[in-house]
Amino acid sequence: MKFSIITINYNNNLFLEKTILSIKSLIIDDFEVEYVVIDGSSTDGSLETILNYYSLGIIDRYISEKDSGIYDAMNKGINITTGDWLIFMNAGDIFANPSVLLNAYMVINKRKDLNLIYGDYISSNILFKQKLSITFLMSHMLNHQSIFYKKVLFNDSAYSLKYRFCADYAHLINNLKVINAQHINQVVCIYDNTGVSSSNKNKIRMWIERFNAIWSSPNTYIVKTYLSLRGIIALPYQYIRFLLNM
Repeated sequence: MKFSIITINYNNNLFLEKTILSIKSLIIDDFEVEYVVIDGSSTDGSLETILNYYSLGIIDRYISEKDSGIYDAMNKGINITTGDWLIFMNAGDIFANPSVLLNAYMVINKRKDLNLIYGDYISSNILFKQKLSITFLMSHMLNHQSIFYKKVLFNDSAYSLKYRFCADYAHLINNLKVINAQHINQVVCIYDNTGVSSSNKNKIRMWIERFNAIWSSPNTYIVKTYLSLRGIIALPYQYIRFLLNM
């Protein structure tokens, strides 16, 4: 079994090394790991950091070129990986502890039928529990950095570039019927919540994109309706907040 870890970076050299060192510290047992970094042609010294750790053999492959956004970069990462399982750990994010991959491997090795596993995560020193269910997906997306995807889930569907904020959500709900998932009882990552999707000013567009993703998905009308319930309240609320803060 082989894990591919993908880091997306753009002008975040200050935190990129923290993520790289987190990968370096992982405990590797009866499985392989490759580490891929996709950089958006940064101008802040990120490339020099990448080249340094590439020369040390910690980074296995890298790309540094302009892209069309986060999901375009993620697709590039997926395309050059050779692992059976993928996880994204973007610049600023770190694994919660060195045993995370080992624990994931033990679960996967026992359940050959799984194609997605996920755990919990920490953000701003708060522990967030997750459960993949329609009720959860009404108002949340599984934290991307806490998900291990079997690569076959991307064989027929990459992340759609029509979404700026929620292509991962769209990909997940588009594949609900084929996903066989298991929650693992561990904290997978410590999540850097300063990214673009964490900004309050983007909440309105996020909910609009989520509606588009839901109603473009192949799910039943009933599932689509349930997934939309939280957004019916959240979108007007975010719009009012936006107007009040103008």
